[in-house]
Amino acid sequence: MPTRTLSPSAWSCSPIAPPDGVLLRAWLLQHAPKVTGTKPAFLLVHSEEGVFWGEVSDDDVHTARHTALAHAVPLLDEKPEAFADYGFQELRLFGGDGEILLWHDGDALHARLIVDGTRGGATEGESYDESVLLWGTQHHDDDGTGFVWYREGPNGLAHALPPRAFSAKATDQPPRLKVRHYVEAAPLARVVASRLVGFESPF
Repeated sequence: MPTRTLSPSAWSCSPIAPPDGVLLRAWLLQHAPKVTGTKPAFLLVHSEEGVFWGEVSDDDVHTARHTALAHAVPLLDEKPEAFADYGFQELRLFGGDGEILLWHDGDALHARLIVDGTRGGATEGESYDESVLLWGTQHHDDDGTGFVWYREGPNGLAHALPPRAFSAKATDQPPRLKVRHYVEAAPLARVVASRLVGFESPF
């Protein structure tokens, strides 16, 4: 079993108001600075149709253009009452400073914010980062958006990563996602929360 190197860490986890009567795109733009400051924030959306990635930068939410995303991406310009029509399950808006998770439980939407730092109410403990392999070894960016499409094997499983996720080069190595795990030491060391941090270069 691999040995984990723990680092001193402080974080806070709190509920926030989910979108109510506003378009999802506007809600994401409002909250993006909380997770990434002035840098681009990244978006991961799960629906019954699959997953898609996005990038929040230049005062807009950007996604790839492809027929495979035709059903799900319009979700960004809908209000919560229409989310079920798109098979919405959850989304994560994340960056170097924190992550917002939005999900639904039955008919209700919930949202929570995790941020690093010693702000009011922060939990003192430890954390470690994990590098997670994503699908895909073959990539191209021919849809005009700058998103990089990664495909896996003969089945054609594919997803498109944001242009600022990392500097794209020709490579047969899969991209990686950095995940941060927060550890509470007492009474027994355990992971009490996890969040997405960003992407790691596959080369």
